[in-house]
Amino acid sequence: MKRRSITALAAALMAVCLLAACVAGQLPSPGTGSTGESTVSLQSTGTAPVQTEAVPTTTEAPETAAPTEAHVPYPTGPLVEDACLESYEKDSETFLYNLPRVNLDSPEIAALNQRITDSFLPDIKESCSMLEAGEEPELGEVTYQWTIRGDVLSLVIHIEHRLHWGWHWSVFNISVSQGRLLLDREVVEAAGLTREEYRRRAKEAIAARFLETASWDDEGDFTLEQFARSVADFNIDNAQPFFDETGKLMIRCVIYSIAGADSYEYCLGLEDYELPEDLGLFADRMESPDRSGLYPDVPEPWGSFLRKNGYWTQYGARENAKGYALPDIDGDGNPELAILDQSSPRVDIFSYDPATERYAWIGYLSGKELYASPDRQALVAVRHYSGHSEVDYDAGRLQDGSFAEIVEFSYEEESDEIRIHFDFDLTEEECRTWMENLIPVEFLPLEKD
Repeated sequence: MKRRSITALAAALMAVCLLAACVAGQLPSPGTGSTGESTVSLQSTGTAPVQTEAVPTTTEAPETAAPTEAHVPYPTGPLVEDACLESYEKDSETFLYNLPRVNLDSPEIAALNQRITDSFLPDIKESCSMLEAGEEPELGEVTYQWTIRGDVLSLVIHIEHRLHWGWHWSVFNISVSQGRLLLDREVVEAAGLTREEYRRRAKEAIAARFLETASWDDEGDFTLEQFARSVADFNIDNAQPFFDETGKLMIRCVIYSIAGADSYEYCLGLEDYELPEDLGLFADRMESPDRSGLYPDVPEPWGSFLRKNGYWTQYGARENAKGYALPDIDGDGNPELAILDQSSPRVDIFSYDPATERYAWIGYLSGKELYASPDRQALVAVRHYSGHSEVDYDAGRLQDGSFAEIVEFSYEEESDEIRIHFDFDLTEEECRTWMENLIPVEFLPLEKD
């Protein structure tokens, strides 16, 4: 295995594929972290990316004039440049790790650059260490591309998780003149679409892609269920718009699968999909059912979240979802949403980012009872086993809207023993302190009175 220096990459990178063509075309060739003469399909299929025919690219920056009424200085150099660039060769394979830096002088963009570094650099360093040790890395590649339409800079980071064959795209849309992240609706407005037209196109594009993989002879309950989840309001809400190099509007979205993993990520064009005229039984799932009045009054934005197409619903309220809670466990002033499912039992946790107006599923904890840790920085689910003296504790520490750390331990009452399964540096003594000082989180009923 040989590590190539950054200076040695200059010629080699011309043959390296950076990010791929979306269903409607390719991501921007004008601005790339690493250019090349081949492209990779910009969709997740659960298999290795398919190389397409060579497409010439350029290293020149896009010809975009500085805004006439800029609130932040337009950079004299490249608008986007490499913040991290590492390349390795192992067994005739090239592993490229490349992160961007946006060169706009504003506090929000500085925070974005730091967020990108904090999110990806630790895993890149770990994969580099694994390669240097002759081991198979977790990350196959981390690459990016960017383009500009008017004042909108669309930056897309592509991550390939090699060990479990998964792909992910992180999308950031930025106002060049104002030096800030744009809301999804602002990107849609920049594309000249109404909210209703955008949502219709997004739903139809997702439906068309789903039906490309689903057999028309397979209209069983599970297939229809996965289709309904794919075109549900909740899933459309979480699609992210961005522009490709031709100025066409794209979305990064999730489509639920009938085989393999539960879902995969895709990048789809909103102008060139083909939806069959006769959808058969799938047509019944294209429209989300009216759930007005189904749920009790819940503070916004979670009330809308529940009423639209809550996580536990597909065609109606799932009977096992019994309660919700709104604890602000990470101390950012915005509550998390906890949903109790008594059948598993489990508690699903969601977060909401008011800056981007996006909902995110953080994960779930196993148990029927929910508590906050003594320092109020973690959620703890407790599960008692019927007829046994063992109690399981399943906890997640929240940071930046996600489970940064997980702890699982069991307590055997008869022997007074604690067994730690996974931990974030908790000792047995600290586990006991947690057990004795947990703060109950009250679930409110989902059922109407």
